[in-house]
Amino acid sequence: MSGADRLEMAGQIAEAVRACGAVRVAIAGSLARGDASSAGNERVSLVAAANDEAVLLDALFDWHGSGRQSFDLFEGELGGVPFSIRIVLPERFGALLIWDTGSEGHLALLEKEAARFNLGIDESGIHHGGDLQDTPDEETAYRLLGLRVVPPKERLGTDEITRHRLP
Repeated sequence: MSGADRLEMAGQIAEAVRACGAVRVAIAGSLARGDASSAGNERVSLVAAANDEAVLLDALFDWHGSGRQSFDLFEGELGGVPFSIRIVLPERFGALLIWDTGSEGHLALLEKEAARFNLGIDESGIHHGGDLQDTPDEETAYRLLGLRVVPPKERLGTDEITRHRLP
């Protein structure tokens, strides 16, 4: 299946996730980065925000009964295409979308930037000490790290941090 077909499939899954009660949904992973070399081979990844993660997971299971769910992840297959939906609280959406969309190199650069501000960033979000910071959108998350938003297609782990650093 081509990257364009996967992108269309991701859009269909996103609409279903919204219909199940998500307050925000976005395409993540290499598909969001437009990585043509791998988009045809990987699962479709989405991040969805819900005020009650358990309720959304139950609704997703009702929608797609053959899926698998865990604490914050719903996985399934649609039309032969594997997909995963990461469920987060709305106040964590921005940081988790960045985490799930950035390449390994980009995430390593963000970890270094976070350390400059005495912050950490990982799969749970951006934190200061043990306190998770509110990041309802990518702009807020990047701003905490002293950056302008890095577009998904630039999250490659090269020089994007230098180019997007706030003055």
